[in-house]
Amino acid sequence: MPALTLLSRSDEPAVLEGYGPIDVDTAKELVGKATSFIRILTHPETGAFLSVGRKRYKAPADLRMVLRLRDETCRHPGRNRAAGHTDIDHTIAFNENGAGGETRIDNLASVCPPNHRDKHETGWRVTRDPDGTLHWVSPTGHGYDTESAIRIGPASEAAPF
Repeated sequence: MPALTLLSRSDEPAVLEGYGPIDVDTAKELVGKATSFIRILTHPETGAFLSVGRKRYKAPADLRMVLRLRDETCRHPGRNRAAGHTDIDHTIAFNENGAGGETRIDNLASVCPPNHRDKHETGWRVTRDPDGTLHWVSPTGHGYDTESAIRIGPASEAAPF
């Protein structure tokens, strides 16, 4: 259920997983009885998932698609492997207790499996600028920057609501 609909500021329909659209009154009744929620942030124009909340490690299919389109290739320095053949890596490590990075577009990048392992096992470090530029530092202290093929901008710009 869209948050604005829940707050009676929109009449956008609610969707019940496995069933389809449901009326707002029924949705509000179900929400009132829910013991937990999963926050899903979607792009207002495309509907693509931008974030699936703190407790979901795995990115859903449409978020993976947006990452593939945005990155086009592995974001590790000097690599050009197609993003469709890479892992999805959290820039700030994921932690299901909410203490680490979230599964959201501005914390994810396409990285080849060997480079993903290297990041975790050999001392590569990476940080991200708000514009999406990744700053990599090798175990020897050398710095490298990589940019995505397409600039999407921070989540706050991608979803201005």
